[in-house]
Amino acid sequence: MKGTACLDAGDPSLSQIGTGLLVALSRSIAPELAVKVRELSSLEEGWDGEDGSPVRVDVLARAVMLLRLLKQEGSGFTMPFIAPTFDGSVLLDWTGPGRTLEVQTEPGGWSVVGTLTSADGRKQYLSAHCDLTGLGTTKYYEWFRDELLLWPTV
Repeated sequence: MKGTACLDAGDPSLSQIGTGLLVALSRSIAPELAVKVRELSSLEEGWDGEDGSPVRVDVLARAVMLLRLLKQEGSGFTMPFIAPTFDGSVLLDWTGPGRTLEVQTEPGGWSVVGTLTSADGRKQYLSAHCDLTGLGTTKYYEWFRDELLLWPTV
């Protein structure tokens, strides 16, 4: 048919196209993020030596978009440690003096866990849930950076 595009067996899949776009977007956030996105998107079933599910492209896209949002929202953005989870999700983990912040994709949004360590070494764990947009996670990142009094401080 004239004017109709058709995918044949040699064309990339939508997943491959999506991953390529994510890698390009990631590069604009931080070069090391593009490397991590490529690595996470290449994980196969059983990547953990057991039953680990591959990271889904939509989950990876949500994580990249959240990092983009956090970078745009404030100065001094730092890349988190990024790890796959056994269920095909992504964990973003920031560690600083006296505080940690873990943000993980979930089917209905984002799970947020903060840890506050007092001068005497006691730890206080705080948790929250944000919707799919991820917009609420910016305030928890500001808490981690000690820019917003959201959860208790020591």
